[in-house]
Amino acid sequence: MTTTYDELGEFKRLIHDEVKAWVYNAEGKEGGWVRYISRTKKPHRQGATDSTELDYELVYRVWQAAVIHEDNPNLSFEDISTLRLFKRSASWVKNLKEGWNFSPKAIRNVLNTVKQWEAEQSRADPHSSKLKYYFSLQSFIYVYAKWANKMELTKPYGGNRLFNDRRFNYDYIVAYHVITGFGKHLGMDPLFFSSIKDTAFDMTNDRKTTLKRLGEKIITFIRHHFRDDPVGRDSFFASDLVTTDNSKHVAWETLTEAESLIVLNGFEELIRIKGSGPRMSGSTGINSITRADIERVFQGNEWVYGRWYSDRYFSSNLEEFNEKREASRELKLGEFIRQYNPIAYARFYENIIKGKRLQLQQFLSELHPSLDISQVIKAAAGSPYLTQITRAFSELMRQYNHPIRI
Repeated sequence: MTTTYDELGEFKRLIHDEVKAWVYNAEGKEGGWVRYISRTKKPHRQGATDSTELDYELVYRVWQAAVIHEDNPNLSFEDISTLRLFKRSASWVKNLKEGWNFSPKAIRNVLNTVKQWEAEQSRADPHSSKLKYYFSLQSFIYVYAKWANKMELTKPYGGNRLFNDRRFNYDYIVAYHVITGFGKHLGMDPLFFSSIKDTAFDMTNDRKTTLKRLGEKIITFIRHHFRDDPVGRDSFFASDLVTTDNSKHVAWETLTEAESLIVLNGFEELIRIKGSGPRMSGSTGINSITRADIERVFQGNEWVYGRWYSDRYFSSNLEEFNEKREASRELKLGEFIRQYNPIAYARFYENIIKGKRLQLQQFLSELHPSLDISQVIKAAAGSPYLTQITRAFSELMRQYNHPIRI
């Protein structure tokens, strides 16, 4: 008997859903978990989120991170407590198995521990698959703290908290998202395989007036959260976001997280692979990407490239993709953005980053503790500040396994 990778993934999902359903329905049943105490229903922009579900997700992610760290899929809740993986763990069995509420102190111990694990793993292997589990748990803890009224868990800096809806639109955080978006997707929208207009990154009032006078549509960039759960809907992590524009955002909104990841992972793989087409003219030695490459990467997901192929400009889009793909290997990140998106460069590099350097450094240090900003800056000492911060962004992209030149 044989099975495909997709069938195995579906089987895994069904088991997970079945176990989750049993947990939720095990209230008062012998052998089941005691039902998690639901404090209240917290407001959520997609509807009401029962904190019972957030408790479950926290337990699951804590256990998952511990399993990954210990390389032991049979790790039990009792083992987590006995091994004192999260320091003072006397009540962990009751927290994890019996549904006791987590105290701020207990969750802070988890947060500090997993940050330490992330830093250690990043030094040992910056491309390790373990890192995504550590990122996921950290991100969820901040959201859990918000919904569970435990905001004292998150470290204040600059007078604010790490997860705060208003901060999502702070200019230096927008700059972080936009610049990492260029690093990941070359200034293109992966769902449509086309470049985002440069003017979309700085739609000034003068530009709006001109477009209105010409009867043209006003296009502005949008940072789309593609995760299904409450974590992704509030996260500041670049790994939970994709850059698109207001003319295409509605199409992204129709996708599930799984479908979004099919698009994003495949697009990023096309950037990384060598390609089967003619050799590119630059110095990188890579070959161009062809339709055959696209269809191989997205085998079984024809709906992705079907949308790409239906665009009458697909041939020029593919040519531009190959050009940018090679340029991303030849140019440093800042140089790449300046060459292909000078308006975005002027706004986010020359204005925002220069003016908010300390806030940005502090934000990056908090969000990505494995990225030692001080060491990165020190390594580029003597260079202009924009060169130093570009190196920090490039190092961050390398952690996500993107082929960016340092």
